[in-house]
Amino acid sequence: MPSHDYQAAPRVWLGWQGANDFGMRLRWFDYDQYNAGSEHRPKVGASHFDLEMTSAVELDGNWDVLLSGGTRYAEVLTSEKPDSEHGVSPYVEGTRGLGPLLGLELSRSLTDNMGLYVLTRTSLQFGDGFDTEYTDDDDRHAYEAFAVTEIQMGTEWNRPLFGTALTFARAGVESQFYHQVADSQDESLALFGAVFS
Repeated sequence: MPSHDYQAAPRVWLGWQGANDFGMRLRWFDYDQYNAGSEHRPKVGASHFDLEMTSAVELDGNWDVLLSGGTRYAEVLTSEKPDSEHGVSPYVEGTRGLGPLLGLELSRSLTDNMGLYVLTRTSLQFGDGFDTEYTDDDDRHAYEAFAVTEIQMGTEWNRPLFGTALTFARAGVESQFYHQVADSQDESLALFGAVFS
């Protein structure tokens, strides 16, 4: 969409990994932005909540691999022509659903504390679509499916902490692609930006 600019979007996760390299992780992401440069000031929102099991393996002594699988709840919406007088958007269109999630993360050390990483996640969501036009009543469309794909890559600094933990800082780029979620599921939505974690 024209005139959309970069906007901060939080991602928070909590995880645990045992001595046998098996673990679990919770993750939440939320993006929400109005387009102030457009006449209709469309709004774009995307959020998901993940629950994953993880397994860490080492590949050829050079690459660390983290495999993950679980489930994701995702919601994507767009709205136009907000009513500034009442603080509401007369027209909202979106899709939401629950489905399986698969992930792969690769990291490689360049020095004792610096390295590169790349990760990808993909999920298939099954749920319903909804649109609200000048009313608070939802017109729901059951049994809709969509997919979410994420790709992230960058550099990493890490350092062991107390012998049982790993402290790290990452900087990179990320793209997210939401397949067939906009304009009554005839178009897709993509997000791109920098990542700091």
